[in-house]
Amino acid sequence: LVIADEPTPGLHKDVAKKVMSHFKQIAQGGAGILLITHDLELCIDYVDRIVVFYSGTTIEDLPASDFLDKNSLRHPYTKALFDALPSNGFSYIPGNQPYAKETSQGCVFYDRCGIREDRCRDEIPYVRKGGGFVRCVK
Repeated sequence: LVIADEPTPGLHKDVAKKVMSHFKQIAQGGAGILLITHDLELCIDYVDRIVVFYSGTTIEDLPASDFLDKNSLRHPYTKALFDALPSNGFSYIPGNQPYAKETSQGCVFYDRCGIREDRCRDEIPYVRKGGGFVRCVK
């Protein structure tokens, strides 16, 4: 198992792609790779799955290929990440991510979500949906 925590910041794009290519070769050789990154656009072409965290909580686990089409994404925050990619115009949602200790029992994205409902204040189960898992009642 190789754990790579932010291995590419500060690298020229071509060098970063080469690093990601090496990780993919290692994985194809049978090793597990856990890549922790904020560079979603870079990693999409090199990883099998993406796990999205928000405020210390796993909100979605999906095949990387789902990021090629916004309609394949399930959680509103994951869709917001898609919109924030440089190739999608750097769109953003107002507000700030709360500290993990400041979240309530319900959806950690509740305060910033444009489609929230009262039931989102209740505990949100992590359920299988499509090719992954999501923590959203919609």
